[in-house]
Amino acid sequence: MKYKVCFLLFIAVFFSSSTLFAQSENEWNWGNYGDSTFIPITTYLQSTADIDTYKEAGFNVYANFWYGLTEQILSDLRAKNMHYLATWEKHAAWPSKEMEPDLVAQANIDDPLFIAWGHDDEPDNAQKDEDGNYIACVDPQVIIEKYNEIKVFDTTGRQVMLNCGAGVARTDAYIRGSCAGNTDMYTEYYKGCDIASYDIYPVASPPSPIETNNELWYVSQGVQNMREFTNDSNDAYWFNLECTEIGGKGLKPTPEQMWTEAWMGIVAGGTGFSWFPFTVSPLPHNPRALLEDPEMMAAVKKVNRSVHDLAVAINSETINNAIDVKVLPTPAPWDPTIVEVDYLVKHVGDTLYIFTAGGKGDVANTATFTIKTSDGSDITSNVIVMYQEREIEIVDNTFSQEYVGQEIHLFKIGGISKDILTSLDDTPLLADEKLKLEQNFPNPFNDETFITFKLSETTNIELAVYDLFGKKI
Repeated sequence: MKYKVCFLLFIAVFFSSSTLFAQSENEWNWGNYGDSTFIPITTYLQSTADIDTYKEAGFNVYANFWYGLTEQILSDLRAKNMHYLATWEKHAAWPSKEMEPDLVAQANIDDPLFIAWGHDDEPDNAQKDEDGNYIACVDPQVIIEKYNEIKVFDTTGRQVMLNCGAGVARTDAYIRGSCAGNTDMYTEYYKGCDIASYDIYPVASPPSPIETNNELWYVSQGVQNMREFTNDSNDAYWFNLECTEIGGKGLKPTPEQMWTEAWMGIVAGGTGFSWFPFTVSPLPHNPRALLEDPEMMAAVKKVNRSVHDLAVAINSETINNAIDVKVLPTPAPWDPTIVEVDYLVKHVGDTLYIFTAGGKGDVANTATFTIKTSDGSDITSNVIVMYQEREIEIVDNTFSQEYVGQEIHLFKIGGISKDILTSLDDTPLLADEKLKLEQNFPNPFNDETFITFKLSETTNIELAVYDLFGKKI
């Protein structure tokens, strides 16, 4: 379906709650932690006794500790130059369920390896009361107030991370109890953090007991939803990945599925991720499940290595209009079986990167990619399909790739100067133009598309959507 699209735009300046607090003179550069080669890859609730193994596997962040930081843990982390994320509050000594401030973390806010604070996990899910009964999810205002408390205490500019549950991706997830379906709460939850994060494990822990598993596209759906809930206003978007039999039901992702989930999240706009390295059922938990599974650890290493290799490209500015993508047959709301194709375009040096992911659907399609040059010049390089040891010929600045299902294709094209690429951000208005409306992307599209326009002056404009019969939607 083609739309003539319009909307009402309000141009304003918005401030996140973090801007209410003074920053120190040595303000942290948290966009990519001051290093374009750094993408956070975290392990969760793990012992520093295994730090060498995790570091060799490509992990660069330890996230959370069972009973908070200790001086020994800090010594181990610093000895290996390992970054870490600490929770503002930690669990008191077992078997107490009480929470108490992590005083060791609070005493080390000047440590450059300490990259972020964390909230208590998954406040959006139904919570247990003192008697073990499930009650409503946490009020978002509680999260916001705790965020403000952290910012008052820690004025270094250090970020705060909030991780929500599967309801971010599967909005009617039963684990949210009475809060299921209330997506407005996520807009409020994520006001209480700088790093928005969530988890869903579509193979090892399907979204609901009656759901079929292997719907890997939930990973990218969650990242897209986080960005939509927050209007892309948070500093970073993280996601969690499965690599074990989390629920103990014999369900475990394959190495190929792990690769697909990781790159789906990145293509959707994820800027960091965590592997869930242990099993929670049957009891007792096995915190070493990943470490004891050579096949899964090898798959984790492969993903981590690829992300480190391409970190500079991933961290670079996204180029919104350098390519046109056409998918045949066309995915459509009335035919959800045809595979969707998501893509992310980057440029570094003289190289164009197009990271792509096949999403929902199981009927194969072919995506045709056309590189748009501002001067009409021809691209003479072949497309290198990374990690697949093959190339695709470019003809008339166009190449094609079939998508059979939920699969990843990462393209690299050398010998392309950024100056010749057509980019929405670089196209100036002509002197006699008051409005420049660009082609929407992606096009065709399923659930959403993006429209860029330029105005000669700050003003309000109205944009309306019409169907093929001229009826305003």
